[in-house]
Amino acid sequence: MLLKCPHAEFRNRFALLLVDCCKVLAADELYDTDVVSPASPSNVLVLSEQQEERTSTVESKPVTRSATIIRRLVNSILSSLGECRYFSRQTEQYFMFLSHFGRIGIHERKYLIQKGLISMLVQLLNGESPDISREFLFNKRTRTNGLSSIFGVSASHHLLELLSLLVVTCETTSSQKNSDVLPPTMMRSKSDSPIELPVRDRDKLFHREFFACLIHDDSNSLAIQSILSHWCWENMHVTLNFTDTIIKELTPIYSTSMGTLMPPNTANRSQLIEKLLVSIETIVSISDSIHQERVNEVMKKFLRHVQSLMKDYEPASVCLNFLTALGQKLDSVNRWGQREDNGTEVEKIRNAITEWNARLPPHAGVSITLADVKVSPMN
Repeated sequence: MLLKCPHAEFRNRFALLLVDCCKVLAADELYDTDVVSPASPSNVLVLSEQQEERTSTVESKPVTRSATIIRRLVNSILSSLGECRYFSRQTEQYFMFLSHFGRIGIHERKYLIQKGLISMLVQLLNGESPDISREFLFNKRTRTNGLSSIFGVSASHHLLELLSLLVVTCETTSSQKNSDVLPPTMMRSKSDSPIELPVRDRDKLFHREFFACLIHDDSNSLAIQSILSHWCWENMHVTLNFTDTIIKELTPIYSTSMGTLMPPNTANRSQLIEKLLVSIETIVSISDSIHQERVNEVMKKFLRHVQSLMKDYEPASVCLNFLTALGQKLDSVNRWGQREDNGTEVEKIRNAITEWNARLPPHAGVSITLADVKVSPMN
């Protein structure tokens, strides 16, 4: 029904009905795989060896009638995950249900994580069959076509929301070291048992080329920014890895027109650059104990990148406007700019800007200035 019904309104109402049913039954659900299911009565003559061993060794626990209904429902829905590739434009309600189900509580999210859903979602976005046992190979067509090309923007929005919801429920390297200070994005309380992100999921999700596609995608940028904030929290090493990835992804956007004074597709190219710069702003806006150190290191890398653009007017102007706006938003960025050791680098950018403005046609109507950027002048 969630996939094959041709009417979107029916699929939507059915998904919301299932969510309401799950909320009612969730109070009795144990999500315990060691519980002997009522579906396997004791008078069954032939059990698998695994079932027979479990029946003889596991102490029977009191189980209410509804204790396995949700599991059966969710397992049935997850078993249809592979069919999403064949009903790609009818999957919005499918992912919406799983996302709403995950928001019921931490036990629901833990169950989905244990079922390998993070890996399966990544494989779907990568154009693969959702089989967690398969080795992950990045599909280059994912970069060419974009993540939203398979399922559409609406379905991709719910899929990425679900992916983010599960990821930010898991522990990071920093939260494992200090469980007293959890990231603001963490979807569990201190009283809840920690949930580790399985290695198989981590390796697939944070595959450099695949995660670069996530950063480029704009069907649900808030979900991706949440993952960035979650994993960069109190972790400089991860912060710099993500920063390097973002800066590296900036280059292909304008490399094809290097040396061209005023490229023809300026508006579109500027939007692509600005979309990636949002991720840098997310990273430097994280307020933790290493905030200023993070700003210093990320801005140092970004400033070097801007210097490399001094032969290409338009991307340089976009990056400098971004730097100016960021300095107005964050005092920590202003403090970085006021450091004396940044004076030489900023002065080089000033000189390049002057040169660019001199080369512009008389009626170009554009120019760049660093007047609003608070930096220390060269001595």
